[in-house]
Amino acid sequence: MTPERMYEWLGAVEYLMTSGEGCFVENNFGYMIRIGNMIGGRYEKYDMFLEFCGVTDSAAEAVLWLYENNLDEEL
Repeated sequence: MTPERMYEWLGAVEYLMTSGEGCFVENNFGYMIRIGNMIGGRYEKYDMFLEFCGVTDSAAEAVLWLYENNLDEEL
């Protein structure tokens, strides 16, 4: 991973931590994290078909999930 790509992913974490309900980030394959207010977490995970995949309270964990589902990303 290049430093530029790392800054992009870290920027996504910062965006989620500072934005309001309804805002979202997504990866190149349509996986999305949306800021919500669900029981069990603030960050809602959706796959490329917009099917709900889970929830977390950690912006970093949410972005890591996006990263892991970004099939064109090199480690």
